[in-house]
Amino acid sequence: MLHPHVGTMVETRSDVDRVVAGSQIKLCLDTGHLLIGGTDPLQLAREVPGRIAHAHLKDVDAALAARVQAGELTYTEAVADGMYTPLGGGDVDIAGIVTALRSNGFDGRFVMEQDTILDGEPTDEGPVREVRLSVAYMTDVCRSVPV
Repeated sequence: MLHPHVGTMVETRSDVDRVVAGSQIKLCLDTGHLLIGGTDPLQLAREVPGRIAHAHLKDVDAALAARVQAGELTYTEAVADGMYTPLGGGDVDIAGIVTALRSNGFDGRFVMEQDTILDGEPTDEGPVREVRLSVAYMTDVCRSVPV
């Protein structure tokens, strides 16, 4: 299985297209890293659902991702600035992706992910609050997605 990821040899849409066209390897649909690399993860899920073996669900603030793509921010700076949001709080169509994959027979795993950078001990719930928001969002999504 191949996991397209920012900062690797398979990062951009053209990289992903080259792999899909030139191999039969299954993909990890990492919604956040695909979006940051310039691939619409919903479009990819609809185009090649049979190639998706695993899904990492991440939501992204597209404006911060665009600043990474433009070279205005490093990836690490954008993560520290909150580029990854709780699921449902960003610009990735998580519900659409889950629906598209499940409607096409996907029986792999969905992993909820949210990268963050902590520069010290949180003064409140910290990342736990964001996990709760993501779980609540996914609970709602799963109620409406066909199985």
